[in-house]
Order: sequence, then C-alpha cells, then structure tokens
Amino acid sequence: MRLKGGEQITVGDFVFDVIWTPGHAPGHICLYEPNRKALLSGDHILPTITPNVSLYPNSVGNPLADYMRSLEAVERLDVEILLPAHEFETRELLPAHEFETREFKKRVAEIRHHHEVRLDEMERCVGEGATTWEVASRVQWTTGRLEDFEPFMQRAAVGETLAHLEYLAELGRIRKHEPEDENGVVTWSRL
Repeated sequence: MRLKGGEQITVGDFVFDVIWTPGHAPGHICLYEPNRKALLSGDHILPTITPNVSLYPNSVGNPLADYMRSLEAVERLDVEILLPAHEFETRELLPAHEFETREFKKRVAEIRHHHEVRLDEMERCVGEGATTWEVASRVQWTTGRLEDFEPFMQRAAVGETLAHLEYLAELGRIRKHEPEDENGVVTWSRL
C-alpha cells in the first residue's frame, strides 16, 4: 500500500494516523496513535542527533524545506515521551535511534534551532561565491573537517550542504548560479 498521509492503519488494538514527513527521505512517514499519544517517529525526530537531510543528484524538490514543514506537522501532536521502538508497549514516542527523552516539544524546537544556526553558518560560508564542496569544506562539522571524512560521510555532508543551500536560495538569502555549459559547476553567492 502506498501511503501519502491522512490514512489510518489498524494493527491489533492500535489505530495509527499516517503523517507524511518527508525531508530525511522523500517517502518518510510517522505513525501517530492518538488514543495512546504514541508517535512512531522513525528518523524524523531523534533524541540528540538530527537526521541527515540531503539533496543528491537526480533528486527533486527541496528536502530541507520539506523537513521543516514536517516538523511543524508533528509539533502539533500531543506527544510526551521520545523513546526507542523496542519499548513501544510502555512509551509514547518511538524514534528509529537512540533513547528516551520526555521533552518532545522542546526537542522539536532544538532541531528547528539547529537548522536555523546551520543555515546562518552556510550563508556565511558561501562568502562572495563558492561551490557546494567549498561551502561544505568551510562548515564546522561536529565530527571533524570534510577533507578528513571517509567518502560516505563526505557524500552525506555535501548532500546536507546542498539541501541547506537550496533552502537558503528558496528563502531568498543567497543566489544560485547555474553553469553556463554542461561541464560547469553550480556556484552560490550571497545577495
């Protein structure tokens, strides 16, 4: 069954509302059980880390814009505890990773703040003009420097940088410059 949000899924005594929450992945959903105030949040909301929100070649849309709108959708829910899925029978919010926290709304606010800070940093790192790789190289990643990352982590960091740059361009905070020919590279500049 293909889900798009708004459907209900019944599993035993549970009736879950499907909430479409793209951003981390285009088809990401959360399942909310309003009678138990339970949210299976997957990778959408995690207790101490933020999910990777990236834009990759041949992707469409703006995943960070989608993610920020998805945060608003789940923030309206009545959820009290963030907890791993293996403890579902006793708790209310079930992320795909990590551990329990009892401050759901606070965590959503922290994630939103993290992205606002990261957007400001990306905008500064664009400088007078830069490629996505150059911006990613200037960002202060919590796990180190881009050039020291393993190739998979470099790809994730560049994809995340690109998602933030696209969102900044959508917000009108920076300008995207398309290459003049098929061998060129996209560059970004501040307005």
